[in-house]
Amino acid sequence: MKIIYTILGIFLVLIISNSCENAYKEPSANIVFYSNSNNYLNLYLQGTWVEEFKTSNSETEPDCNNPNFYSREIKTHRYRWCVKDSKTGKSWNIHNEFGELTLPNGECKSIFLDTARGQVMFWSDNIEMNYDIYFNENKVYEFYGSHYQSNNEEPNCGQNNNPTFSLAPGIYESWYVIDLKTNHIWNKNGELGPIEVHEGLCTKIYLREPTNQESGIGQAMFWTNAYGRHIDIYLNDEWAGEISSAFWETPPCGQENCVTLDLEEGIYNNWYAIERENGYIWNENGELGSFEVNSSYCTKIFIEKKPEGQALFWTDYGTEIDIYIDDQLYENALNYCSYSPDCSDNFITKLKLSPGIYTNWYAIDKYNGYKWNENEELGAIEITNDNCTKIHLNKPKGKLMFWTSGNNNIEVYFNDPPETITSYYPNGAPDCNANGCVTLELPIGTYSNWYAIEYDDNDFVFYSSENYAPLIIKQNECTKFNFYDSTNFNLKNSK
Repeated sequence: MKIIYTILGIFLVLIISNSCENAYKEPSANIVFYSNSNNYLNLYLQGTWVEEFKTSNSETEPDCNNPNFYSREIKTHRYRWCVKDSKTGKSWNIHNEFGELTLPNGECKSIFLDTARGQVMFWSDNIEMNYDIYFNENKVYEFYGSHYQSNNEEPNCGQNNNPTFSLAPGIYESWYVIDLKTNHIWNKNGELGPIEVHEGLCTKIYLREPTNQESGIGQAMFWTNAYGRHIDIYLNDEWAGEISSAFWETPPCGQENCVTLDLEEGIYNNWYAIERENGYIWNENGELGSFEVNSSYCTKIFIEKKPEGQALFWTDYGTEIDIYIDDQLYENALNYCSYSPDCSDNFITKLKLSPGIYTNWYAIDKYNGYKWNENEELGAIEITNDNCTKIHLNKPKGKLMFWTSGNNNIEVYFNDPPETITSYYPNGAPDCNANGCVTLELPIGTYSNWYAIEYDDNDFVFYSSENYAPLIIKQNECTKFNFYDSTNFNLKNSK
């Protein structure tokens, strides 16, 4: 019984498998190739070689089911295809002159491969060729690249990378070529005449480069003497290029790192230039006027360096500080140095500013909000043309006052030389800078390296910072330390 069930199970699986296999078949169509000769040809689909096949000689379109003709089943999406004869070099549809294959499901298409072919070659004195070639309003060839032409002599067919392709024999009256770089069109109005293609021969078409006068195209070049600047040129509100080098004398047209444009003859009013570094704009309101393009010469537009000086902000205070000038934030403008830097140092950041006196400026510590020049205590910044002004942002300061409510004969060793407390205040702490106290102005921070000696009747008391909490100096505040205040110390050592 188990054997019977096993056999039935296998039978059901086979039935289900076959039914699944037959449930879906991918849509497909057929193409049939026929020719006026018997040749071995190679079929390419989507740029990939598929197989070699032999054509059958027939001048009439065959039936798709005729077994004497080569056919190929393909999926029904769009195909770019071509056929090549590896022996003769002839090809069909390599430039898409027959179009792509798009066949509905189950359809059949016959394609005639005419083996009687000739060649057409276009050549030019121009080394850089960016051409589109049209026959009967259909683009049959695209050429984007370089070719080598020796002594401007007529090349052999296909020589020096000149665009060459095969066509059926005949007379082609409707054709033209577009230079994608200059937009010049050869044979736009049929002035070069028809192209006659003969079987087995090569027809050569010379595309002579037009002169400026013929094309109505002239040149305009933008240049500058602004060293170290990157200047974007805009023409008719569109970006036209970038000037990336400065020149002290007028450069030749086409100079590298200038902006040279091929333009139609005429007058151009809508142009301006923007400096990337600080946004300065030339001709924003047309103050530099228009420029004229003529095919007989090159028009040069000078972007003159604007007068400017430099401001160098630096500090030896280890924090992040924002710089504001006329309420504009200048990011990454501060230099952190342990010494006064030199404006000529390449690694030093310098702000480029127009000459003038800047009174509205300040700097802010991003962590504690301290402001430099908030009340104009550091004065105005004067910028002169081609000079550098240095601004030192000192570390913020506060005050420390040593005083006593007891003995008034205490030497404080904080700086060299020491200072002596000569008065005492038994009724409470006096104001900072009080007479007879030791008051110091110090950069903000924490201090713990000091000591003091109190002299009393041939004896003395030694006060060491090691026995006290660190002294904290805050910006614009006065920290007071009383030697006779028990809350100030943990231990007093007598010797």
